[in-house]
Amino acid sequence: MYPNVQKYNKMWSQGKIDRPLVVLIGGYAGTGKSTLAKQLLDQFPFTNILQTAVLRAILRMFISREKNPFLYVHTYDLPIIDVGERTVSLYDRYRAQVEPIAMSINKIVEFAGTEKQQRIIEGAHVLPEFLHIEPSVIPVEIYLKVSDVDLHKRTIAGPTHNRTLSTRQFKTARAIHDQIIKDAKSMGKEVYEIDEAYSKAMRYIDISLERYFDLEIHLADFFGALADVYRIDTSEARGA
Repeated sequence: MYPNVQKYNKMWSQGKIDRPLVVLIGGYAGTGKSTLAKQLLDQFPFTNILQTAVLRAILRMFISREKNPFLYVHTYDLPIIDVGERTVSLYDRYRAQVEPIAMSINKIVEFAGTEKQQRIIEGAHVLPEFLHIEPSVIPVEIYLKVSDVDLHKRTIAGPTHNRTLSTRQFKTARAIHDQIIKDAKSMGKEVYEIDEAYSKAMRYIDISLERYFDLEIHLADFFGALADVYRIDTSEARGA
C-alpha cells in the first residue's frame, strides 16, 4: 500500500540510505500526536520517538524561572504568569515557551542527520516558524487538529494525559490550538484532523520518500553524465 515506505525500510536495513527519515508532528495537546507517533513506529522499526515535553523538562535545568517563567507552566496556564506592567499576548507567551525548545529540536535533527538516526519528534512545541531543518535528513512535517470542540474536551483529558481542565484552561488551550493550525496552514504545512491522521500521514510520508528516491536518481544521472564529460575531456587531452 505504501511502496516507497517498504523500499525505504529495506534499503535502510541494508545501509543504502544516506539520509535518515525525521518525522515532526506538531499540534496542541489532545490532537493525537502521541497516538500517531506510536502508529508510525510500527511502520518504521528502526526509529524512535522523542516528546518535546521531555525537552522542556530538561531545559528547566539550564534556564531559570526568572529568565523564562513560561517554561515552568503548562501552555494552558500561560495567562497566569505575572509579567508586571508589560502586555504580552497569549500567543507570544506560548512562543516564548516554544523558542528554546525549538532550538533544541533543530539541534536534535542536525544530530540525527550526522549520526544517521531516524527519529519521530512530537509535541506542542513543534512550530513551523522556529524549525530550520537540515538537508542531511528526509524531513516530514505534519500538524494535527481537532475541529470538534466537544471531541477536543475529551481527547485533551486522555488517554495519554490524565487531567481535567477548567473552563478557563480549555479556552486558553483552544486559542493556542487554533493559532498553531492557522500558522501551519499559512506556511503551507500538512494539517490533518485527528481521525484521519494516520492514513494521510502515511500517504504523505510515502510521497516524500518517493521524491527523495527521484532526487537520488536525478543526482546519480547528473553526476554520471558529469563523469562521462570529464572522461571525454581527459581522453581528448591525452590524445592531443
